[in-house]
Amino acid sequence: MDIETSEDYKLSFQDLSVFINKTQILHNVCGDVHSKEVLAVMGPSGSGKTTMLNAIAGREAVKLGEITINDQRINKQLRRKMGYVLQQDLFYSNLTLWETLYFTAMLHIPEKVSKPDKLRRIDAIIETLDLEKCRKTIIGAQFTHGLSGGEKKRLSIACELLTNPDIMLLDEPTSGLDSSTAYSLMVQVKRYAEMYNKAVIVTIHQPSSQIFHMFNTLLLLADGHVSYFGKAEKALDFFEEINFVCEPHFNPADFLLELVKKDEETLEIILENWKAKSSSNNKKLSNCNSLDLDNFEPVHEPSDITLQYIKILDSDENKDIDKFSNGNQLSDVRWQSSFWTQLKMLTWRNFKQSRSRILSKYVVGSNIVIAFAMAILWFQMERSYKTIRDRMGWSFFIIVYWGFSPIMDAVISFPLEKTIMLKERAAGSYRLSAYYLAKTISEIPLIALLPFIFVTITYWAAGMKGVVEYIATMLLISLSAINSQGFGFVLGAGILNFELALTSSTTFMLLSLTLGGFYIQRFPSWLVWSRYLSLLHYPFAAISILEFADTPQIPCANATVTQFPQCGKNGTDFVTPKMILEDVQVTLPIYCYICTLIIMTILVRILGYFVLRLKTRQKHLS
Repeated sequence: MDIETSEDYKLSFQDLSVFINKTQILHNVCGDVHSKEVLAVMGPSGSGKTTMLNAIAGREAVKLGEITINDQRINKQLRRKMGYVLQQDLFYSNLTLWETLYFTAMLHIPEKVSKPDKLRRIDAIIETLDLEKCRKTIIGAQFTHGLSGGEKKRLSIACELLTNPDIMLLDEPTSGLDSSTAYSLMVQVKRYAEMYNKAVIVTIHQPSSQIFHMFNTLLLLADGHVSYFGKAEKALDFFEEINFVCEPHFNPADFLLELVKKDEETLEIILENWKAKSSSNNKKLSNCNSLDLDNFEPVHEPSDITLQYIKILDSDENKDIDKFSNGNQLSDVRWQSSFWTQLKMLTWRNFKQSRSRILSKYVVGSNIVIAFAMAILWFQMERSYKTIRDRMGWSFFIIVYWGFSPIMDAVISFPLEKTIMLKERAAGSYRLSAYYLAKTISEIPLIALLPFIFVTITYWAAGMKGVVEYIATMLLISLSAINSQGFGFVLGAGILNFELALTSSTTFMLLSLTLGGFYIQRFPSWLVWSRYLSLLHYPFAAISILEFADTPQIPCANATVTQFPQCGKNGTDFVTPKMILEDVQVTLPIYCYICTLIIMTILVRILGYFVLRLKTRQKHLS
């Protein structure tokens, strides 16, 4: 395939000043980068490197200064020409590398591009970034083997390359990688910039000397100030002029970093000399002064190893990465894919991710063990007045168990998913409504499956009522589990502190347990209303009606006052089903409990969406 290279671009930033919590992080930072160039932003930790990238990408508010592309002030449309690779690699751990790229391609490449062309583009990028051997490898997590650190970083870059950006922003791409892997990665980045006419800005903390010599331009930050901006190979010349000489065979990057963080006096000398040097120069970068770079000849050429590596990557079979030039065309459309495409792909991805979590072998095994334990303890109970409390205990235990499990799963799993969602939303991947609806749709069948198996095992083993009641009981417990998960979404989305969210969910469920009606049969008269606050009360009441509504009257002569305190009061000779249900605070018709449970389930899902939307707006990402 023929390569369609991008037009020439120049990204400039002048006098960038950024404040975070009233603390100034960047002080009049200036610089620029052209197509086919790699601008390296170096500096000690806390010097403002990531803040500068966030400001350029529009993820951090800029109080003063200007950012332009080809002398046009940057806006949302122009920012779509950028690809931003974060320092932290955030992916769904149970998806493979290819599945991750497929999801990204289907959402980020315009729908006018055919699916076969999208798949060919995925294959081209996989081959270009040398990811073929791990195409079918899952991403992996802390306790799950998957991609290596270098492979994850290349995957992050691959996801951005799918959209064919003209300007790439890479935040610490070599962080956590060994020197060989870091070098190979930067060779690929350099090759990408030169071959496809792209501009690259990369923040990097402490590169090797080989990596340092790949950079076209260097921006050296110190405490948020520019201490050098110019050609990378001329940086040592500037510092030598002010009597800071790098020893021969010493890594220039190490020398520069040690110098700018040595002490305040040294830093002041550097900043003053840089200001004087740039001010006396004739060439200016808009409102900022820069060294005249055009009169210098490069003193470092790429090593033979670098040239050989680029030559290998430059083979004809890899020359189809830039076929799709959608990145070169500005579009006023906010989303590259329709709502239904977003919903379909998000549902597909979330189902694959959640299936491995909700139906993991450990979870399934644990539930089967508990189900058989219940089957043994409640095995074939006698259907008489003597086992009424035992049968109520069976239903209440299952309702409590399938109330706690889903809410805890939602609260525990949501923080990581929310972090990925915020990253993808910041990149304009999909609508929040599509994400939330897809998460609901994809997880409902998974959440309902295990209660179905659990009830099937224990219901018939315990000798409960009949087929109709079994089906109704199964549906009620599944609905209760879905309702509990909805409350977990609300808590997980609404409370940013994970420990607080977990504690809140536990407290909420324990209160529901206490007010559910099984443990406390006689509420204080002034507190009777509180049972309706328990989400466990409604399924328990409905199942109790199913099981006991047609129980034959129990003669008080055959029972004790301890069992049924109603006996002997007001001439009561028989205990009716109504009395049995009133003992556990069940006083309404069954349809009231079922309808309330359904309405509550729907409303809590809607509430979860608005809570999530509110929180994303607070992060300026909605």
